[in-house]
Amino acid sequence: MIVGCFAGPFVEELYFRGFLLPGMERYAKSWAWVLNAVLFSFYHFFSPWENSGRIIALLPVIFWVWRTRNIRFSIFTHILLNTGGAVMMLIAIFSAPAA
Repeated sequence: MIVGCFAGPFVEELYFRGFLLPGMERYAKSWAWVLNAVLFSFYHFFSPWENSGRIIALLPVIFWVWRTRNIRFSIFTHILLNTGGAVMMLIAIFSAPAA
């Protein structure tokens, strides 16, 4: 839970929004944030069926980070989404009827 909900999202955001996004602006200018969303989605190769939804959901967050030059919002959002998913998974596991 610690790695999946906190450390993982923190490191991913530091890399994708803190390091990669500013570097992409040299090549993609005003489309860097869109390309960053696509690359981030494809980085999650273990769930390719979620790529289109992930891209659409992340575009506003990444645009905000790109516009304000502040990754704190994306770190908070990423941690919140991962933690929410983990909590829902735990609820599903523990509320399942015993076999």
